[in-house]
Amino acid sequence: MLSFKRIIETMKILIFIETDVVVRHFIFSKAFHYLQQFHDVIYVFPDGDKRLGNISLDELDIQGSKRLKLMPYKERLKLWRLRFFVEKLRNKKGVPKEVLEQWRKDFTLGNPKYAKYIYLLFGLPLIFPIFTFIVNFLIKKLPNLELIEILKNEKPDLLIHPSVLEGSYIDDVIYYGNKIKKPVVVIMNSWDNPLTKRSVVNKDYFLLVWGQQTKQHAINYMGLDKNKVIEFGAAQFDLYNNYEDQFKTNDSENEAKKIKTLLYAGSSKFADEFAHLLKIDEAIKVGNLPKINIIYRPHPWGSCGYKGYRIKKHTFENIIIDPNMKEYVSRDFTKDNSKFLPNLKNTKDLLLYVDFVLSPLSTILIEAMMLGKVPICLMPENEIQAEHFHMVKKSPHFDEILENKEVIVINGSEYLLDGIKKAYKNSLKLNKSNILKKDSEFFISKFSKPFNKRLLDFVEKLNC
Repeated sequence: MLSFKRIIETMKILIFIETDVVVRHFIFSKAFHYLQQFHDVIYVFPDGDKRLGNISLDELDIQGSKRLKLMPYKERLKLWRLRFFVEKLRNKKGVPKEVLEQWRKDFTLGNPKYAKYIYLLFGLPLIFPIFTFIVNFLIKKLPNLELIEILKNEKPDLLIHPSVLEGSYIDDVIYYGNKIKKPVVVIMNSWDNPLTKRSVVNKDYFLLVWGQQTKQHAINYMGLDKNKVIEFGAAQFDLYNNYEDQFKTNDSENEAKKIKTLLYAGSSKFADEFAHLLKIDEAIKVGNLPKINIIYRPHPWGSCGYKGYRIKKHTFENIIIDPNMKEYVSRDFTKDNSKFLPNLKNTKDLLLYVDFVLSPLSTILIEAMMLGKVPICLMPENEIQAEHFHMVKKSPHFDEILENKEVIVINGSEYLLDGIKKAYKNSLKLNKSNILKKDSEFFISKFSKPFNKRLLDFVEKLNC
């Protein structure tokens, strides 16, 4: 319970959620616990939509809150996305040329080549205002009647949308929230969101970002008002700030941790994780690496990397699979490639147990830093099949972590063993842990109060 006296009137709050990963990061983490306790919270979901994956809405713990259904309005969504891509691909002041070129390159990967040139044409200085007028006119001709009805019936005081900053809801939530003159709060979900956003039509909303890095990205690349971009931390990593339940090993285990433990955390970049593990295992066997324990934890939707099925078929001598991910590793990814949503606390406990973390460019490197563990970033430059890695490796949200002197960057798997040896030495230095924790705050701001309590404070101040 909160200790301070409640003086604000009960608000009606609509929370719009459309993806399984957002359910994991915000519902499972109890990010809205205090909002539900002190206010009238109503959840809106696209029941049965593929973006919800295997989430069973009937089994969600939403503390008895009302749940409404709102399916995507596909025709209207096409118009929002058309305007988004034209806006994103056109020349803009303040966006570096290399970033703009990367955006254009990414666009061509999933669209016909001619589409890029048509969109660039629409984005020309004299044409863009006419294009915008026409798209806005068409949007008005296709009102989202279901959402309008929800807003009319519920009469909310506030709209909240935890989001990857693209999708079916975000533009309409902001558009109609502004129409009824109620505050809209968007909460970023993932590290790259301010660079891959789709909310471009209306900028009148509050955006809660992870930290200093993503605040600058939201201002520079999304063009948002700096006073409406709030450093707020990450809901899914909030439990990392509570060290009272840190994982403790028995004195007899690993000779009181004299033997170091490396976590190989897989990514979604399609690197050859099997080959990396094989190389590490062999190096330990022949003495090219010191005796260390290796735990493999695949990315929960990374399919164990390139030809990941090989991992479950091979018997390693010095590598074990994270027990919480064994079921995922044993999958037939040709038949089931759905997301696995591991327990957030299990990930924290695993990170607390290990000494250093190796990953092919994943958010878990920041998580490692938050807990003072030496991060090793493997850049699989020589792996042609790692298409996702090559597509995103130059994205600006990776720049600062790759430039951080405390992060060991391996430019190619041929340097894998050298990177691990360096991390081993760094893990022996007593001051490294505190330095890493402090550096992590650039990416994810740290606070004295939990995310859910701060969110309660924030939204109540909006309505004072």
